[in-house]
Amino acid sequence: MLVVNGTELYHEVRGDGPPVLLIMGATGDAGHFERFADLLADEFAVVSYDRRGNGRSPRPPGWSATSAADQADDAAALLAALDLSPAAVFGTSLGGVIALCLLLRHPQMVRGAILHEPAFWPLFDDGIVSCRVGLLKPEPAMFERLLTQYALQAGDTIFIDDLQANIDAAAALGMSAIRFTGANECGRALRALPGVRF
Repeated sequence: MLVVNGTELYHEVRGDGPPVLLIMGATGDAGHFERFADLLADEFAVVSYDRRGNGRSPRPPGWSATSAADQADDAAALLAALDLSPAAVFGTSLGGVIALCLLLRHPQMVRGAILHEPAFWPLFDDGIVSCRVGLLKPEPAMFERLLTQYALQAGDTIFIDDLQANIDAAAALGMSAIRFTGANECGRALRALPGVRF
């Protein structure tokens, strides 16, 4: 446990090498990344943690609500306390939103960000939602708004997802789009992209 940014954070560090920070979404914790972190630990210093009020990280006294900005500040403070920055950051679901917020609020702490199925719900106006199967089928216009809103360049953006419709929509704009089929395959695909070093 480390006390950072006014909260106690449970964290784990595996391996040695360039730092990689893993940020879980929703109510997930570091345990969800155990196998993934073990696979990366032979090449990287992998940091996983339970976000404030999640898993083994207790709720701070008087704490009743949070934001992506609060969570990003926690992540930056954790990296600083561990002296492991700048780091490549991998965020999944809500963790993808936190990773992007970390990049925008603390750019000096981040070497690059990989957003896996980021929960950008306010941008889904152009999506067609199938209630029967519960899958979002986004259109390229949704991704265009995402790039514009966060001042990202399509050619410099890597999009990872397990749904082919999402991959197709991201690739249509020129993003490097990788279909996630497993940690090993995803790692190989990331390392094969031109200009990616982590």
